[in-house]
Amino acid sequence: MPYYRILIWTKRRKAPYTGIRLIGSDNINAVYNDTHQKANANYRQDLIDIEVQMLSKLCTAVKEFEKKTKKEL
Repeated sequence: MPYYRILIWTKRRKAPYTGIRLIGSDNINAVYNDTHQKANANYRQDLIDIEVQMLSKLCTAVKEFEKKTKKEL
């Protein structure tokens, strides 16, 4: 299961909403389409664009995300 970094650009903020998610699909196009549909439902007229990036399990952002989620459990 790969990790994805998701960026959601809106008209109301200069910086995007960002997050890292562990998603069960290896198909980045399916993840993009699903994320775009959810973002469109939540942000409607304010949505500019979204970006979906597949991350390596060895990158620093993923390691920090795993540490953070293990502490919360």
